[in-house]
Amino acid sequence: MTAPATERHANRTRGVAPLLASTAISVTGDGAFIAAAPLLAAALTSSPVAVSTVTAGFYVPWLAFGLPAGALADRWPRRRVMVVADLVRAFMLAALVAAILAGLISVPLLVAVVVCVGIAQCFFDSAAQAIIPAVVGRDKDVLAHVNGRYWALDTTGRAIVRPEQGTTFRGRRCFLPRISRSRPAATSKSPC
Repeated sequence: MTAPATERHANRTRGVAPLLASTAISVTGDGAFIAAAPLLAAALTSSPVAVSTVTAGFYVPWLAFGLPAGALADRWPRRRVMVVADLVRAFMLAALVAAILAGLISVPLLVAVVVCVGIAQCFFDSAAQAIIPAVVGRDKDVLAHVNGRYWALDTTGRAIVRPEQGTTFRGRRCFLPRISRSRPAATSKSPC
């Protein structure tokens, strides 16, 4: 590359690091939540239908809101959509933690939180993918490189804590807080 071409490439890819970092953080959190929520449901109930409902709650938002979220993310300021979506997810997860600590957690509440987090994920993922050309320009080589990095982070982040890995801890139940069970700690029979 010539000096001006190198400078243009550096200017175009300057905003890529924050975009990739925010994506990596968000999808890693998604992967952890996808692993943890069904385990929490299993700690709350012995009903396989209830646990399956929590798991299905991750995918229903994509069926119901995926297309509208993508269309809206194309029309709204993408960076703002990403920030608001992550703030909504953080608020919902904080509310879930508060419900667990207060002993108010239930499977319907967990399903509602999972669906709300999934809707916010539809907006974040659509905006994150759509913002790439705005950040790096329309050069096909640069777009291909950044898209490859984006999808590598997305796949890796969601796979860091997978549901299959989370179930290895299920037998021990030591990592689940005693207060997540719907009985007092004194009468709780924990294998820990």
